[in-house]
Amino acid sequence: GPVDICVHLQGSPPASAHLKAMPFRATNAMADRAQVDQQGTKKGTLPLPLARPSKSKSILKDSSNEPTKEESEGKPVPTPKCSAPKPQKTAAPLTPIQAMCINQTWLEHTKRGRMMAMYTAAFAASPKLADAIMRDSKAIMLQYCKHAGGEEDPMAVLLDVQSGREREVVVLAMLFLTRHGTADDCFAVIQQAKDRVNRCESARRQAFSFLANEGARVALCPAATRPTQWDAHLPDQKVLLAAVASDLRSDGPAAAAVAAAGEAEQSALQKVLECCESYLDHHKESAFTSCMEQPARLLFHLVRNQGDRDHVNVHGLNGYMGILRGGLGVNFPALYLANDPYTSMGCGDHWRGLSQVAWDEFAKPENFGKAFEGMATFRAAPFGGGEKWAKYVAHAPAGQRGAGGRWVRGNAETMERRANEGDASYSVYLDRFAYFFSKEFLVRRMFETVNSEANPEHAGFGASCETLFTVYRANAEHKVPPECASLVEHLYDDMLLTLDVDAAHRFFQWLGVLC
Repeated sequence: GPVDICVHLQGSPPASAHLKAMPFRATNAMADRAQVDQQGTKKGTLPLPLARPSKSKSILKDSSNEPTKEESEGKPVPTPKCSAPKPQKTAAPLTPIQAMCINQTWLEHTKRGRMMAMYTAAFAASPKLADAIMRDSKAIMLQYCKHAGGEEDPMAVLLDVQSGREREVVVLAMLFLTRHGTADDCFAVIQQAKDRVNRCESARRQAFSFLANEGARVALCPAATRPTQWDAHLPDQKVLLAAVASDLRSDGPAAAAVAAAGEAEQSALQKVLECCESYLDHHKESAFTSCMEQPARLLFHLVRNQGDRDHVNVHGLNGYMGILRGGLGVNFPALYLANDPYTSMGCGDHWRGLSQVAWDEFAKPENFGKAFEGMATFRAAPFGGGEKWAKYVAHAPAGQRGAGGRWVRGNAETMERRANEGDASYSVYLDRFAYFFSKEFLVRRMFETVNSEANPEHAGFGASCETLFTVYRANAEHKVPPECASLVEHLYDDMLLTLDVDAAHRFFQWLGVLC
């Protein structure tokens, strides 16, 4: 069905030429870095010898207790002629792609994929469900809108433009939200639909994705339960939970360790992985915003190209996602439309058009995930730029109307294919996305975000980590000091202010999330 097609399009592409050409693979970054740290050389070469002292005759004589000929005759002793020490060779610095510390499995994984598996499991567990809700689809939609207190037209249009399995998912998501969601949950979906359903297919798919994700979220973690006339056809929640749990597995040593420990530890690992999944989905979206979407919008804004600027997040994003899918195997929470015929609208070679100074601003941690209008540097940038903003533009024609078509040369699918084949013009885009997944950028932000539990989806992370810590510290290889009674004590200094990034990195490696 159409949903199955969507999931297939999001599947992991084959390893790209960008990755194959690298002496270090992103998936093997941990082992490669360890090789460099231990030997000071690239993998596969011998360690460099230490600098040896010169074997000149005068040096050898000076090392003995016998006087030299010059000393016995009372003449000044000449300065020994020592050869200059040979410069030590050091390993070449890792490229941004080589320095990525995220496990490849987690680059490919998204929560959206798990949520779609939940809908598939729901229909499989209750054979009469699809017929029942499709027969009463309009009644379910009206009850949903009544609960939301919003207008009916956007949801009616969203329902009408879908067919097959996607239409079934729309109706079931509305039923889940009516039964388990708050009025605000339902109203937020209506607002998203209102902005998109009367536009192009790419925009409508974004509305569909938002509704499906929200429906799955409340079905798995219901805020309340209100009876409906279709409850008899709905599967037990255990079926839904089992479906999403089966698609979230650890590839690290933690999996075997907690399997031998007990059910409490297995549940804790599941919870921690769910928190990591939630964070990494957001981190990927923010990295995409900072190296693709917003730099493109800025360039179009500064060169007075409003049409492309306002379509980056509707059509252009498909081309940029294609580059990252083909080059790095990245999947995103947003649905990817490979055959979008309007890919070139809002998709251009913006890193040719923008200067290094512009990238320096987007690369700052405080600007991560921000729209350019929300960044202090660009907040006052006028449409069309001007003399003050000229330093941020390196090649204005790259952002002018029509340039996108010449750069895209097809659609998102053709861009994905070229990236997979190693198109050199895409290298800067892959490197700048990869920058946000280095150990220095990712680890602290990831741990402190999920550990704060400010996001409701991260609730329970701290307690689950403490349960896992009893297993983690039992392994002598982790070298946990005996005085550390908790994971937080192990990862922070005595004042609990400074995170030990290396120790946190090792914990995430053990979980199988980072490499």
